[in-house]
Amino acid sequence: MSVYDQDGFDVRFDWGRGGAERAVTRGDALVVVDTLRFGTAVVAALAKGGVVIPCRDVEEQSRAIQLSGATEVTKGGPGYSLCPNSFDDLKRGTLLAIASPNGATCCHIGARGNTVIVASIVNAKAAGDHIASLLTKSAVTVLACGAHWDIPNPDGLLRFATEDYLGAGAIMSHLKSSLSPEAEICRAAYLGTRENLATIFSESASGRKLAMRGQAEDVLYAAQENIHMVVPVLRNGYLVEVNS
Repeated sequence: MSVYDQDGFDVRFDWGRGGAERAVTRGDALVVVDTLRFGTAVVAALAKGGVVIPCRDVEEQSRAIQLSGATEVTKGGPGYSLCPNSFDDLKRGTLLAIASPNGATCCHIGARGNTVIVASIVNAKAAGDHIASLLTKSAVTVLACGAHWDIPNPDGLLRFATEDYLGAGAIMSHLKSSLSPEAEICRAAYLGTRENLATIFSESASGRKLAMRGQAEDVLYAAQENIHMVVPVLRNGYLVEVNS
């Protein structure tokens, strides 16, 4: 047992692909939090009845589309995109392929182990309720996926993402089980900032980056608490609503 395993607690917090690997090694259920924008887009799509194939990159997305006939979800523009509002007219049962080097990749890592769900601030309470049921069988790792630097630096490619940290804290705020110190601090950060999430998200590095691309509305959408009650769960390579 490693000192980094947060042993002895029901709910653990970790981040990035390494955190996903550690959760699999421990046998934890994994909660993937990629707030801007994979996780929020997945929740929005499933709320309209969609089914999502999480793809680690655009090449995997292209193969999934060819093999399954799924509809492509782009980063932006016309049609279905990572913009949550783009799914407003989605027909129930539509199969969507979404590429994400962070959230989708962590889903694939988690698929080698226990249950994997996708959650964010927009479905935090619903996710918390479902996590409570998972805790009867195993510990749970709530994972902030993090984001990528445009140019890798001496610390590597992955950077801290405020929105993922607060999203993880929002989910854990609905849990009554024992939290590791790392999880406790994350939850406290959310509780101390929840009244100002829209501003924090907008002024964060990720929020500013999306605003420069004309996607500021997506940032504000992702800061809305509990507007959806669906919980995406990974089953046989597909993200589906947990009650389906």
